[in-house]
Amino acid sequence: MTLSKRAEGDVGTRAAGDYFGERSLQSTGPAIASATAATACELLRMERTALDRVLGLAALKLWSNTLAGAKTARGISTSLWRSAATARVSSRSLVAASEAAAAAATAATAAAAAAAAATALATVALESAAGGDEEPAPPFERLDDVPTLRDFIVSKRPIGAGGFGKVHCCCHKPSGRHFALKHMEKAQAVKLNATAAVLSESATLSMVLHPFVANKFCSLQTPSHLILVLEMCTSGDFYDVLKRDGHFQPAAVKVALCHLLLALEHLHGAGIVHRDLKPENLLLNDRGHTKLTDFGFAKSVRFRTFTLCGTPAYMAPEVVLQRGHGKAVDFWALGCVLLELLHGKSPFAAPHAHASYQLTLQGTVTYPETLPPHAEAVISQLLQKSLSKRLGNLKGGFQDIKEHPFCEGLDWEHPERLRVNTEPRPFDREAHEWLPGEVVLASNAPRQDADTQALFHGF
Repeated sequence: MTLSKRAEGDVGTRAAGDYFGERSLQSTGPAIASATAATACELLRMERTALDRVLGLAALKLWSNTLAGAKTARGISTSLWRSAATARVSSRSLVAASEAAAAAATAATAAAAAAAAATALATVALESAAGGDEEPAPPFERLDDVPTLRDFIVSKRPIGAGGFGKVHCCCHKPSGRHFALKHMEKAQAVKLNATAAVLSESATLSMVLHPFVANKFCSLQTPSHLILVLEMCTSGDFYDVLKRDGHFQPAAVKVALCHLLLALEHLHGAGIVHRDLKPENLLLNDRGHTKLTDFGFAKSVRFRTFTLCGTPAYMAPEVVLQRGHGKAVDFWALGCVLLELLHGKSPFAAPHAHASYQLTLQGTVTYPETLPPHAEAVISQLLQKSLSKRLGNLKGGFQDIKEHPFCEGLDWEHPERLRVNTEPRPFDREAHEWLPGEVVLASNAPRQDADTQALFHGF
């Protein structure tokens, strides 16, 4: 990019990562040079009002230092400007980083300024996952009317499978909205003795409505199938990311923890225990938000329940021992999930269930040295075998976790602005072949008799 003035001709050039126009922002005067791009490029523009709102006086400090400091400021402010222009870092973070760079540049050398800015930016890396001031997603709306399968078109190929059955994309024709459609043959539910579980999942989802839960749009049934229509999450689940990347970045884990804690707090407030927290049951939507799903083991628990259920590597000791358990099992599983997201492996994973049970009852956890600050502390407090010591199950409840140093910097008032640090994938309708719902779910499964049909009343 070439900068030129009418009377002087070319006065300078700019390459990728550079900026120009800072004197105009400093002096409040008009720009006096023209910029001409030699090739196609991306240009991020910031107005004075935006600069003042985001950087404040720290911006002026960046540009009023020694020559060495100014050169450093150029490199630092490029990343800050890019973050601000794309609304990926909060104003508080930018001010902190800018002031650290300016102070160091004034006091010493460019190297000191760069180190100070890097440190300041590292401390606010969490906030780089913020979505800025974008409009929050509209509240999720359930279907009031009783639907039929004819109200939906469904993707020909499934997009996944779970304990409930196969999962397809679907489109609700009257509203044009897209959802995930989970279906299971009634004969299969009876064969697996899962009738109570599928009824419970549907009933629990009817009680829950939260921004960080894969909410239920509706449920319906045909003579051969049970169908749940749920909120669409296009970016896959956390297990997929672990398989691809090995682990999550600490900032992403903190954002996911924020979303997940708020979802659990909502569930526990309604007397519901999830009982199957694991990466496979954490989804990502197209806004980068965490969505808790799979309520097959969820249960309304007033005091204690004694069922042995869940996934072995995430079961709390009291579940394994079948001595009765309550909401505290979700905090134990949360500790397992946190370590797995940060390190890539669940602390009690083993080749078979009984080996996982043995590891769980031993309670020995090896923490890698690569964990971020305070991570080992919060995980070890969640993985307390004693219920009277387990974080989240104490007098302070969820607030004890929110106030833990590991959670410092999380925006609990505006959690929807935080995104898990991964690339959200918008839904691509054209990637699917669509057929009428009754065609996709056509089955040779025998029609169930009246007594069997009665088992699913209220689904």
